[in-house]
Amino acid sequence: MGIRVYAGLDTSLDAVAICVIAETGEMLWQGKVLGDPDAVTAALQRWRDDLVRVGLEAGATSEWIGGYPVDEGFPVVCLESRHVKAALGAMTVKTDRNDAQGIAQIVRTGWFKALLARGCARSPPRARLASGRSLPTSRSSEACCVPWG
Repeated sequence: MGIRVYAGLDTSLDAVAICVIAETGEMLWQGKVLGDPDAVTAALQRWRDDLVRVGLEAGATSEWIGGYPVDEGFPVVCLESRHVKAALGAMTVKTDRNDAQGIAQIVRTGWFKALLARGCARSPPRARLASGRSLPTSRSSEACCVPWG
């Protein structure tokens, strides 16, 4: 194992902002991918062996987006939304990219309340269905974010 790496995901219906940082806090990569679990998993694949933790804020889309990386063996942890909001509240410019970077820093420092992220074969999340958008036909599962500890 080389350098220890942490990733933060800021999810929405259309896209997922991803930030990957080293244990020193140095940004290694930042970008956006489609709001699709396969795209997220593909973006994280480069750091697969070095990833210590992948964090995402618990929410409607995180249930679906986070499940596939869990199924693929990535160390995904859902973060309690109120803690993320409090930690990111001091940021002057609120963007998806900055939120992803903030989430990556939160999981790097370990200052968060974890929710268990697990992959499970279930129906698509309600938020995706309620949006009126069609679901990808390649997979139809979601992750469950439940209180941990």
